[in-house]
Amino acid sequence: MNVTIFILITFCFFIASNTAFSDTLKSRLVFGIVNIHPFGCEPNSSAPTCFQNLYIKQLEEKTGLQFSLYAMPLSRAIHALENQKIDLLITFDEPEVRASSNAIIKTFSFDYVLITTNPDFMDVSLKKQHVGILRGVHHLPVSDKLKGMTLHLSNDYEQLFGMLKKQRVEAIIVPAPYLKETLIKAGLGGLKIFQPIGQWRLDLTLFCSKDMCDPLTITKLRSAVEKISQQEAMQMFHYVLLANNLLDKN
Repeated sequence: MNVTIFILITFCFFIASNTAFSDTLKSRLVFGIVNIHPFGCEPNSSAPTCFQNLYIKQLEEKTGLQFSLYAMPLSRAIHALENQKIDLLITFDEPEVRASSNAIIKTFSFDYVLITTNPDFMDVSLKKQHVGILRGVHHLPVSDKLKGMTLHLSNDYEQLFGMLKKQRVEAIIVPAPYLKETLIKAGLGGLKIFQPIGQWRLDLTLFCSKDMCDPLTITKLRSAVEKISQQEAMQMFHYVLLANNLLDKN
């Protein structure tokens, strides 16, 4: 009889311990970061030098939640979100992401511009036009004058700048905020870059992998995002650009 009671107590303790361990694991959400410097990069606990790293740190402080950060390319991050390898991701609001996750709230916006080294870019036949663009950004609402152009997708901006330098494309679409200094650092300072043709504002959204965020977590995240205005987000980005010497100081 005593042996039976001992076994039952031991079994109950085992179940309780595993439940507590599971709850501890779930208390630290896995936050994916798109590894595109200076927007996102490998976590650095001493001094984050990328925008999303700083932004997520603000979310952590405002929600009281704990995040484990993992940096990866955009395509891999989306795949990880779909397969519940990560819980959270800030990315473009595109159909393939919505299909496998829940959109929690829009976070911040960036202005994107189309730049070209060809002064006759808009005068030649659309069939000859080749434009480099970041994967995911190709869902942005481009104007009618860009329809019909051939888009070359890339996972990072360094590759886009390389396409332009090697004349594989006539134009690229890039974020406006850090354009000038980045072009120089990419070795394009000697090329004539004509005034941006067209500009679009693109929102980024916080997504949670399906069934991985409970209602309380979602409420906390929404409340935290609402407390960080677009202006505050851009001030963070300004700090990051200065820290990485990617801002035209003149």
